[in-house]
Amino acid sequence: MPIFRLILLYGFFFQVASVLAMDGDSLLVKEISLKGNRVTKSFIILRELDFELGDYINSETLNIRLNQNRNQIFNTRLFNAVKVSALPKEDGILVLIELTEKWYIWPHPVVIFADRNFNIWWETKDIGRLNAGLNVYDYNFRGRAEKLRIKTLIGYTRLFMVDYEIPYIDKQKKKGLEFQLGYQSTKEVWLKAENNRLQFLFDPNQRAVRRFGVDISYLYRPKIFTRHRFTLGWEDLLVSDTLLHAGQNPDYLAGQRNRQTSIKLFYTFKYDRRDIAYYPLKGHFIEINAEPRYLVEDRSIYADLRWNAEKFFDLGVNFYAGAAFRGKVSFPEKQPYNLYQSLGYKFFVRGFEPYVVDGQHYGLIETNIKYCLYSKDIHLPFIRMDQFKKAPTAVYLTAYTDGGYVHSTRFQEPGNTYQNTWLQGYGMGLDFVTYYDRVLRVEYSLNAFGRKGLYLHFTAPL
Repeated sequence: MPIFRLILLYGFFFQVASVLAMDGDSLLVKEISLKGNRVTKSFIILRELDFELGDYINSETLNIRLNQNRNQIFNTRLFNAVKVSALPKEDGILVLIELTEKWYIWPHPVVIFADRNFNIWWETKDIGRLNAGLNVYDYNFRGRAEKLRIKTLIGYTRLFMVDYEIPYIDKQKKKGLEFQLGYQSTKEVWLKAENNRLQFLFDPNQRAVRRFGVDISYLYRPKIFTRHRFTLGWEDLLVSDTLLHAGQNPDYLAGQRNRQTSIKLFYTFKYDRRDIAYYPLKGHFIEINAEPRYLVEDRSIYADLRWNAEKFFDLGVNFYAGAAFRGKVSFPEKQPYNLYQSLGYKFFVRGFEPYVVDGQHYGLIETNIKYCLYSKDIHLPFIRMDQFKKAPTAVYLTAYTDGGYVHSTRFQEPGNTYQNTWLQGYGMGLDFVTYYDRVLRVEYSLNAFGRKGLYLHFTAPL
């Protein structure tokens, strides 16, 4: 009994000390006011805050805390501008959140390259290698941050895809769903790599590749910065018999068949503490993807694990730095070519943009340092729409070096000298960033084999 009383007494003094500390050093959140969210529901914005009504915020870190929450709201990608400030209110504070919403509905024509990127297309400048289509996007469907995407393409590639994402289906705003249905076909296929470059097969008589797939995803966001995705999918892939001839690539699909049906499972984990996800200058980001799939006709299992870790540093006096470590391991050793991709597709060593390196496993390190030459909000009075009147614009001078390695025991065609070899690239460039999410990079790169070139990219470097 004395022990029980002692515990109660200790608890009483601990609570009193906590209240006194809060009264002296912290500010009570008495009200949260939203301004400018004409379409977006209030709960979508409030979900991004790491505080709520009745919480206390330390007065010494108030500005830092408000800026962190501002970035978190901005990273929903629903707003062109976000301002979070604190105003005094009856022994506490009123948190005012001022928003400029984006234009959410985009029905627009598209013209995209049949090649992997702009730099590859520019080598031929072949207008016939362009695809045209119409996309309809609603990035804030029903004002609930639901995303509805409809994509269509005609030309080298025929595509129809519908993607509907519901971020929250529960009262706690932690669980969501996503549905995706897609069909794609093309008369040309990436056949294999020779001399470190992709070779193409064009079949004038029929579609070289046809793909149909359905994915259903369960989304779970237990905390503000943490996300999980669990996906169950089915994919049917059919290729022309021409592709399987001995002189082409009979191992393009599993078991040298012309059809590959897959039952897929995906798991994705993301932890995102970047300041601005579009073009980060501070913070860190971790992503892990695991994919086992069952190849029905071959009665075999393919599995891979991919990771992506990024870290960004504010060095002061307008200098910034960043580093990323990415990689993949996959099994078994004998894999169909369509699953054998490594560097040169989504990720690559800068200076090797024209090339691909296929293999079971890879590792990639990217580093850069940059200096902000210009950063200013440009006001455009001739534009009537509020969403675009102010264009935050910045220009960065960058220097970088990347290194990567691909381990491969298959598809070692003549001249594929970049497999099982350390790849190193260096360079300098200019990054142009506007509206935070529009990026143009002009880079001059030199790789360890003496090849150099000027390249354009339309995404952030890391």
